[in-house]
Amino acid sequence: MTRNKLLIIIALVLAAGFAVYSKVVKIPQKQVLLQQESSIRESEPVIKDVAANTLAESPWPAFQADIKHSGRSIYKGLDNLKKKWVFQVNSIVESSVVIGVDGFLYFGAYDSNFYSITRLGKMRWKFPTRGPVRATAAIAKDGTIYVASRDGTLYALNSHGKAKWIRVLSEKPIDSSPVIGPDGTIFVGCHDGYLYAVNPDGTLRWVSEPLGHISASSPAVAEDGTIYIGSYDGSLYALDNNNGRVKWKFQTSGGVRASPAISDGTIYIGSRSGILYAVNSSGTLKWKFNTKGDIRSSAAVSEDGKIFFGSWDGYFYALSNKGRLLWKYDTGRPIEASVSMDRSGNVYFTSLTARLYVLNPDGKLKQKLKTATFIHGTPVLDADGTVYLTAGTRVLAFGIPLPALDLTIDKREFSLKEPVKATVKLSNKHSENISLHLKVWLDFIENGQMKIITVEDKLVSIIPEGLIFDMLLNPSIKEGDEGLYKFGARVILPVTGEEIDYKEIFFYRHAE
Repeated sequence: MTRNKLLIIIALVLAAGFAVYSKVVKIPQKQVLLQQESSIRESEPVIKDVAANTLAESPWPAFQADIKHSGRSIYKGLDNLKKKWVFQVNSIVESSVVIGVDGFLYFGAYDSNFYSITRLGKMRWKFPTRGPVRATAAIAKDGTIYVASRDGTLYALNSHGKAKWIRVLSEKPIDSSPVIGPDGTIFVGCHDGYLYAVNPDGTLRWVSEPLGHISASSPAVAEDGTIYIGSYDGSLYALDNNNGRVKWKFQTSGGVRASPAISDGTIYIGSRSGILYAVNSSGTLKWKFNTKGDIRSSAAVSEDGKIFFGSWDGYFYALSNKGRLLWKYDTGRPIEASVSMDRSGNVYFTSLTARLYVLNPDGKLKQKLKTATFIHGTPVLDADGTVYLTAGTRVLAFGIPLPALDLTIDKREFSLKEPVKATVKLSNKHSENISLHLKVWLDFIENGQMKIITVEDKLVSIIPEGLIFDMLLNPSIKEGDEGLYKFGARVILPVTGEEIDYKEIFFYRHAE
């Protein structure tokens, strides 16, 4: 063998060894990154019963309402929405609102904070992450809130805004909304092209095979446990729940930013080429429907299998489960955000005209409301029909004004022998009964100090015509207690305990 040939062989061997070495060192680096975990933990026991940590049974606990991304609410919508309140944030809000088991609202923002506000639009707390929060959170049955951030981290928070655990997943951003599987596992996609499965205690369960580039597509979970997610490589992936291996992939004709929706074994997903695909659970094409614009909107699917979605061609579409066009509605501007639906089949969506649209199931316009600027969030329905929407730098609530409280008293001065009647009135602008807590009390002001005479706290049902009841105050007043009295009433939301209204009246009892 000549010296030149020997040098060539040595060079080839060294090159091959370097290539092998390069492949080997990438894996430990990835594993080291995945092993990173914050020392921020509460002194709470590790969750052992993962079944207790499945998706919460609140009105809207996750992106598109449930793990199949149906976009359906089990509650009835309202006939005439009006703006109730506005919560201002100091940055863009792209995530949708979710509703906790405690009745409070949760969302993330571009200022790197995750927020909790009340159902009346009042600030509760905010939790700082290390990057903007574009993804919608998911809430577990035990109240744990899972938040994915663009810092590549998954956070588990309790309902008071404290970290239970923090799991660093990647150096790349996460814009994919997490979903909680039937066994309590949290699944979330990342811009690094991997789908991550995290146990409820924050330990890593598995990392998938490479899936191209996952942008905002959120995983959906079928009844058999198969996980579906879209990728910017143009594929819809089906993954094994047990190990993250790809079962099959379906190639679309464009990048996929939308999230899949599952109904009766069919997976519906739109692509940026303007086509909505219906794919069988085996990975074969069932049918496809062409629009003339990018489809970023995730579809909603009715109980009878109708599919609703928007396109950047400005149209909102309703299709049969066979892919036939039922109707379309022209907004005149691109539709970016995903769709939701109430129990009656009315659909809620937004367009870049800064409008919230409510359409009847037959496609007729029911209501159109002005919102704000660019809208990313899905319209989210609460149990009382209120719709929450993130738009620009604001969170908006549309619904019917809450009951107003009014107090009257027939005498401002009296003696003990004279009957004194107080009247409590509660209005109701809803078409159905509303249940609220009503607290009434009578105080005697003695030497500048309040002395509680009587307190009543009860759950009342307010009919559409309102509620009126009278109270005779004399029996609660003792002989000899002359002076100033205060009669008060407070109306409170049953779940969160928020005060809706408060009124008080002062009156004077003189000596006989």
